Amino acid sequence: EATGHGTHVAGLMAAVSPDSRLMILRVLNSDGVGTAYDVARAIEYAATHGARVINLSLGMLQEVWMVYEALKFAEDRNCVVIASAGNWGASYPDEYPASSNRVLAIAASDSLDRAASFTSYSNDVALSAPGTGIRSAFWNGGYAIWSGTSMSAPLVAGGAALLLQLHPNWTREQVLARLAATVDPVIATDPHQVGRLGAGRLNL
Repeated sequence: EATGHGTHVAGLMAAVSPDSRLMILRVLNSDGVGTAYDVARAIEYAATHGARVINLSLGMLQEVWMVYEALKFAEDRNCVVIASAGNWGASYPDEYPASSNRVLAIAASDSLDRAASFTSYSNDVALSAPGTGIRSAFWNGGYAIWSGTSMSAPLVAGGAALLLQLHPNWTREQVLARLAATVDPVIATDPHQVGRLGAGRLNL
C-alpha cells in the first residue's frame, strides 16, 4: 500500500527547503497506481503555474510519448525535474522518466554512504542521496520511517530549490554542477554499480 507516500515525499522537500512553496499534484492512487496521462498533465500544470523544481518520486517501465512531451515542455520553461531512479537493486529495468536526459535521476545511499541494497543504478543517475530509514511527515498526522529512491529524490529537489532561490536564472545543468561539486563518495557494493551511482552522495 502506498498511502502517505506523497505526504512523506513532500515533507522531505519542505524539510530541506522550508521557504519553498509546495504545489501538491496527486497522480497516483492509494495503491501507488496511476496513468501516464495524469503524470504528463501534472508536469505541464506545474510548469505552467510557476514551478521551478518538479519532483517525480515515481516510475514506469517504458518511455511514454505524452510524458516525454511534458518533460520537454517543463525543460523549455527552465524547470529542474528530479526523478527517483527506482528500487530494483539492479540496472534493469531502467525506469522512466529517470532514464530521460531531461531529468536528474537520483539513486539511494544508506547511512554509511554505501549504495542502498534496493537502489537501481545506471549511467543515467545524476546523484545519490540518503534513502534508507528516512523519517518524514505521514498521512493523517505524525511521522513515518520509509526507505526508497522516492525518499532520495526530494532531498535533491530541496537542494535544487535552495540554489534556485539564490540563482533564479540557473539552468538544470548549473544546478547539477553546483550540487555535484560538494558531494561525498558513494561506496559501490557491487562492481556493476561503479560509475553508475552519479557524481556522489548529496551534501548540501
